Amino acid sequence: MKYDIQYFIDKFEAIPAEKWTRGVVYDASNDTYCALGHCGIREAGGRWTKTEEANALENIYRNNQGAQYWHRDIEEEGEIYYFWRVNDRLGKDSTDGSGIKAGVIRWLKEEKERLDALNQT
Repeated sequence: MKYDIQYFIDKFEAIPAEKWTRGVVYDASNDTYCALGHCGIREAGGRWTKTEEANALENIYRNNQGAQYWHRDIEEEGEIYYFWRVNDRLGKDSTDGSGIKAGVIRWLKEEKERLDALNQT
C-alpha cells in the first residue's frame, strides 16, 4: 500500500475528533490516540513498536516541510517520534480533540498543496 499524504488526510478525516489526544501516543483508558497512535504505534514490555504506516507518516514529515519545526535538541533525544511536533503543537487545546485533529489535517493539506505546486513547475 502506498502511504502518501492524501492517504493520511483521508484516514484522519474519517476518525472522530473525540478519538484524538495530545501529549501521549495513546490512552487506552479512554480509547484516544495521537496521529501516530492512530497509525499503530504501541508500547509493550517497555519497547515501542512502529508500523510501516507510522514510519510513512514520519517520513512525510521529515522529508518535506517538517524542517520548519525542527529543533536542535531533538538530535539529543535519541529515539523519538517526530510527528508529535505537528500533533501536539499545531493542534489547539481542546477538550474534545477537535483542535488536534484539525491541526494534523491542516498541516497535511498545506504540505500536499505545497508539494503539488512544486510538481507543477
